[in-house]
Amino acid sequence: MKAKFFIFILLTAIQVVAADTSELCTDNKEIILQYEKQIKPLPNNEDEFTLVTWNAHKFLDKNFFNDLKKLSQDADIILLQEAMHSSSWQSAFLKNFPFSFTFFKSFCTNNNQATGVQSAARFKLLNNINLVSPDKEPITNTPKVSGVSRVEIPGHGSVLIVNTHALNFNTGSSFEHHINQIAAYIETQPGPVIWAGDFNTWDSERQKYLDKKTKALALKNVIPVNDNRKEKLDHIFVRGFTVVIAEVLNQKSSDHRPLRTILKFEN
Repeated sequence: MKAKFFIFILLTAIQVVAADTSELCTDNKEIILQYEKQIKPLPNNEDEFTLVTWNAHKFLDKNFFNDLKKLSQDADIILLQEAMHSSSWQSAFLKNFPFSFTFFKSFCTNNNQATGVQSAARFKLLNNINLVSPDKEPITNTPKVSGVSRVEIPGHGSVLIVNTHALNFNTGSSFEHHINQIAAYIETQPGPVIWAGDFNTWDSERQKYLDKKTKALALKNVIPVNDNRKEKLDHIFVRGFTVVIAEVLNQKSSDHRPLRTILKFEN
């Protein structure tokens, strides 16, 4: 009897593990997955909206999801880097966030869960494109990605959203190739732009190069009022907006701290 019970428990556990995979990994041709359940816009001033960007550190901290849920209550757009996708993570986001989601795959882990960037909005995410970095990280031989979407803001039209996780452990030229790839795409796009994420600007040369490319695109660096970070890896750049406020938040359930900004459309 005990043996049968043990086998039952073992088989159940195996089924749960097997089920908790990403369809982006079982079908390797797929690199973008969009899902939504019910979108609930906030009753905000229609000229303003709130954006949060945060490196999720692969959801390793048990408090991350609850912290993100709290931040989402007054956010209109959320951009995550080092996000994870599996059937259970998708269910959790659908259950707890009244947003539209798009997951952009970078690569799959050994247990067939996807990692990459995830964009979420209280508007439909349209025209989704996954820009895979031209080069890869050394040793792991994995790319980084930028998730590109458009959202239609009532009364203001289309806004380009670019959610970037930049190359990290590589030579300066690889980083520059990656930034050039994204900048070349943005250059072809008219209208308001938000380019945000983890740019891995851990040295001055990387930061200078990023600043040069964003200025050429007429993008404004959104500088937090309380920026006491030791390493400024995460950034928000915008075009077509006035910054009402920008701040570094106190949540520490990741190895990065989240950035939040309230943006107002320029007349």
